[in-house]
Amino acid sequence: MTLGSGGSSVVVPRNFRLLEELERGEKGIGDGTVSYGMDDGDDIYMRSWTGTIIGPHNSVHEGRIYQLKLFCDKDYPEKPPSVRFHSRINMTCVNHETGVVEPKKFGLLSNWQREYTMEDILTQLKKEMAAPQNRKLVQPPEGGMPQKASPIACHGFRSFNLLSFLGNSNSSSSLVGLFLSLVISDVKWPEDRGLVSSVPCHPLVVGYAKIVSCLARQLNTRTLAAFLRCCSAIR
Repeated sequence: MTLGSGGSSVVVPRNFRLLEELERGEKGIGDGTVSYGMDDGDDIYMRSWTGTIIGPHNSVHEGRIYQLKLFCDKDYPEKPPSVRFHSRINMTCVNHETGVVEPKKFGLLSNWQREYTMEDILTQLKKEMAAPQNRKLVQPPEGGMPQKASPIACHGFRSFNLLSFLGNSNSSSSLVGLFLSLVISDVKWPEDRGLVSSVPCHPLVVGYAKIVSCLARQLNTRTLAAFLRCCSAIR
């Protein structure tokens, strides 16, 4: 929202607002532990988005990479998007069966304001992971939430700017996030294949693996283990 010449407020149209958020996501957010991008570049309504959160340090979530789906309906940003964890997670504000972030239990959604963004949602969820009520909760095995067997739209998801990331390459968690984000953004899996069963076999992944090997010394054992698990378990 901006002010007009007469001091009256001017509401930024929905798609302009989402374009601003898309540009922000493509430039990269902070140290890269939170990112998001649009699922389908051909969707003129810009409704379906994918977010990624790398678990905060000093919590049971450290070393884990969580993927979320955000859906911005036509009434966004007047109303909040629906938010669902695609990755398994145990949090007080998340439905254990569906992965849906329940608005009544997540203050940012229950007290939504038009100025809030998807970045705000992801950042606040990361803070919730480190909150006393969540930081020590026993977590389920890593993997996706139970779903119907249907294709997942991965192409078009762009989250990290490589140059900005390299400026923060001292973060081992960011390195893992960069690799996975690059894979999701560039690999266009065939529609009829549905779910991705083996990421490492793709030639693009071999190229990205070289990036990882150059910086591998920065990976601690736990983060490296999480990285390898994700490479073989992206769905």
